[in-house]
Amino acid sequence: MKKMTLIAILLISITSANAQVKFEALQVNPQMPKAGQTVSFKYNTKLSSLIDKKNVEVLVYLFNEEGSKIAEPKIVKTGTVYAGSVKLDSNTHCIAFGFSVDENKIKDNNAGKGYIIPVYKNNAPVIVYYIWASRLYSGYGQRLFDMKSEPEKKPPDFRGRPATASRSKELSWLFGQLSFCHQCYKKKDGDPLILDVLKKIENKPVLKEGDYNILVQWYTKLKMKPLADSFSTAIKEKFPNGNWKKSEMGNAITKAKDAAAKKAALDAYLAAYPPKKEDLSNANFYKTYVANQLRKEKDYAGFNKLIKDLPMAEKASIYNNISWDMAKEKENLQEAKRMSYEATSWAKKKK
Repeated sequence: MKKMTLIAILLISITSANAQVKFEALQVNPQMPKAGQTVSFKYNTKLSSLIDKKNVEVLVYLFNEEGSKIAEPKIVKTGTVYAGSVKLDSNTHCIAFGFSVDENKIKDNNAGKGYIIPVYKNNAPVIVYYIWASRLYSGYGQRLFDMKSEPEKKPPDFRGRPATASRSKELSWLFGQLSFCHQCYKKKDGDPLILDVLKKIENKPVLKEGDYNILVQWYTKLKMKPLADSFSTAIKEKFPNGNWKKSEMGNAITKAKDAAAKKAALDAYLAAYPPKKEDLSNANFYKTYVANQLRKEKDYAGFNKLIKDLPMAEKASIYNNISWDMAKEKENLQEAKRMSYEATSWAKKKK
C-alpha cells in the first residue's frame, strides 16, 4: 500500500507541477517567460560568488532550434544590483545568463548549476528547452559558464507537461519524465514506476520506432541487458532504414578517437543525412564538437573551414570562448585575437 501511495504521489508530482525556476542571486520577470516577450532581470552580486567583484559583464544566451545568439543588454547598476532586459525572439526556447569579471576569467556558475531558464507555453516548458538543457548539463554549459558537466543529470524542473501534442515530441517528453523519476527517486522505489511505464509501452498493439528507442535506452540504463538487446534487434528488423541508423552515425562521431577520425565520421553523417531545417541544430552541434577537437589539435585551417557556414551567433559564441582559452594558454595569439575581434564586432552590431 505504501509503495502504491508513493507511486501515485510521484505521478502527480511529475505530471502536474509547474516548472518554475528560481535563483538566489538572479530574479527574472516574468518568471515563466514566453517566446517574443521582453524579460527583465536583476542580478545581485551580494548573493553570488562575485560578491566582492566590480564591473560584472552580463551576457544572455538565447537558444533556438537552429543554434543560439548572444545578447549584451544595457545594464543599470544600483549598488550591487545589475538590472536590464532582453527581448526574446519568437523562436527562443531556452535562456541562459552568463555573469563574469576580468574579461571572462572569473565566472559565477551558480554553484555549478548555471542560470538556465526555460521558455514556456501553456505554463509548461517548451519541448526544445529540454534538448538544450540536456546539452548544457552534458558539457556545453561547462565551456560557456563553467557549469558542472553531469551527463546523467536532467534539469531540476523537468516536470511539466509538454506544450505540444506531436508524437515525436510526446516521446521526448516521456523520456524526460522517466529520466527525472530515475534521477530523483532511484533510491526510493522509482524503478518499479519506470518498469510499469515500460511494460505499458511493450503492450501496445503496434509499436513505433520511438517506442522501441525508449525501451532499448531504458532497459540499458536499468542494466536489463537481455531485454535491451531483444528490442535493439527488433527495431533494426522492423525499421531497417529507421532513425536508429542516424543515431548510430552520430554516436560514431563522438566515439572516434582523434580529430581526423571524428571529422571522417562527421563527413559520413552529413553525406548520409544532409541537414534540413528541422534538424539543423543537430548538424551544427556535431560541427561545433568536431571543430573544437580540431582546434585542440591545432588544426586551425580545418577548424575555420568547418565552422564557416554556422550561424554567426553560434560562430561568435565559439570564437568568444575559444579565444579566451587560447589567450590563457598563450596559444596562437594572433589567431585568438582575430577570433575575439570577430566575436566582439558581431556583438556590437547586434546591440
